[in-house]
Amino acid sequence: MAFGIALLLWTTLYQDENAYFRGLGVVAVLMLVGSLSLPVAARLRGLPERVEADAAAGDTEVMRPGCGHVQTVALGQIRCQECHVTFRVEFV
Repeated sequence: MAFGIALLLWTTLYQDENAYFRGLGVVAVLMLVGSLSLPVAARLRGLPERVEADAAAGDTEVMRPGCGHVQTVALGQIRCQECHVTFRVEFV
């Protein structure tokens, strides 16, 4: 894209042709679509798998952000074994 714009500044060959500007516009739109689709694709690829089957069995690992203690519990009302804080975890 930068080369196409620089070519317009350095030479007078393409200044009167409408096709060059249309081609430059197509390249700009394709670059914009590519730039916007890369973060979306990276986000979709990094989505975690659903853990509903593990949650029902009570084999869910939960970490309390305050103390960092990780424990395996069933979802619902949970009491941290490290700092004794009670909190609730559920999947919606």
